[in-house]
Amino acid sequence: MIDFMVALFSCSLGMSLMMAMFLVLVRFFQQRFSPRFFYYLSVALLFGFAIPFRVKLPHFLIGRTVNPSNTVSLQENIVTAVQENTVLETGKWYSMVDPVFTCWLIVAALILIYYVVQHVEFTRTLNRWIESDDHLLSKLDISTDLKTVRCKCITTPMLVQLDQPTILLPDVDYSPEELALIIQHEEIHFLRKDWLLRGVMIFAVALHWFNPLVYVLARQMTKWCEISCDEEVTKNLSRAQRYKYADIILETVRRQSKQSMLSSLLSDGKHELQQRLSFIVETRKRPFNADGLVVCLLLILGGSTAISLPTSAATGGSIDISIPEGELSVEEYYQTEAERKAEFEIAMSEVFSNEFKESDFAGMTISYDERGVPIVRDPNAEERNHAISAKTKKRLTSFYSSSSCDKDSLYFQVERDNIIGVTAGGYGYKAVKVKYAGKTGYMKSSNITFRF
Repeated sequence: MIDFMVALFSCSLGMSLMMAMFLVLVRFFQQRFSPRFFYYLSVALLFGFAIPFRVKLPHFLIGRTVNPSNTVSLQENIVTAVQENTVLETGKWYSMVDPVFTCWLIVAALILIYYVVQHVEFTRTLNRWIESDDHLLSKLDISTDLKTVRCKCITTPMLVQLDQPTILLPDVDYSPEELALIIQHEEIHFLRKDWLLRGVMIFAVALHWFNPLVYVLARQMTKWCEISCDEEVTKNLSRAQRYKYADIILETVRRQSKQSMLSSLLSDGKHELQQRLSFIVETRKRPFNADGLVVCLLLILGGSTAISLPTSAATGGSIDISIPEGELSVEEYYQTEAERKAEFEIAMSEVFSNEFKESDFAGMTISYDERGVPIVRDPNAEERNHAISAKTKKRLTSFYSSSSCDKDSLYFQVERDNIIGVTAGGYGYKAVKVKYAGKTGYMKSSNITFRF
């Protein structure tokens, strides 16, 4: 669950940045490149949102080298720490994940259910109003491999998946020339599987419902889908025929009603209508620029993968911090707020002896400052495994025997950039409980930098 949420949010962040780049590209280059260029880019972005997991890059690509013999999984560290009653603050992170995941799941499920129910109801309505006419196109000398029927409950031509891909025509008396253009438009949608991509779009919206840019992508993809389809239909038409095709779209918009998201419509929102019509009537051909498309696709893949790297652990694998079955029950792990607070207070109230004896620090390097306060250095500090660790950031960081961290409880000092284990406390606390050189005590949180 935690891995999934981390992957989802990092994916959403990475794809948002790629989406911002796409919008900049549309803003400055929409008149220079073919609409197909932007449509295929939007499809690539769509799959980037719909697939939240990313490939794991080799260590040399992310600039980190890890010695496997010195690596202990984060999962084992956390479980051990909790069982030893040490890392008391870690539970706050886990207690946040559960309600966040539940909230995300409820909203995502509601979105999917809404669109599925809408599509099912729309399909039932279509089946009640469909009028089969085997000679509809034969009378007009128009051929197509798709099933074509009339339906009185719709106001715009569309391609839907019923028992088979079907072109639905409203109860409108189209001329043979108009009908030929409409059929050609819907056939292009069928050949490109655009109605299936609308299903992927709904899935991506459900996954990233919290990200406003996914709705912007849905609108952009729908717009460029229709404009690129218009481009394919009109590429060999004369200017008069282009204006005729534009008239069909204008008339369709006037009759348009609410339809299923899983259908492919001949018309789209009115905000894009002006831009769409301008592409239709212009005879100037815009280059497709396949090389530029490939470069943009690689940037989307590489950029979103790089930004999603926080989901990988130091070993290059995924972060697995789930609790193994049989080692720790849910009841033991998810403590109530009151229980964790009480346990934390007990842990921080523990007082240790600060009588310094060199014999207690066998194998350590001991020196003294000008005041005679001991300075202890653990040569094996880097190799010791801690669920949560920190690094000292002052030239000399005091190690206390009491959480009051006053001068009377000063035990010894630790030099800068030494690794210590954190067993209780964290950000926002005056003092944290730590372990160093085999001793347990306290340090001021302002004097250390946390490392995870």
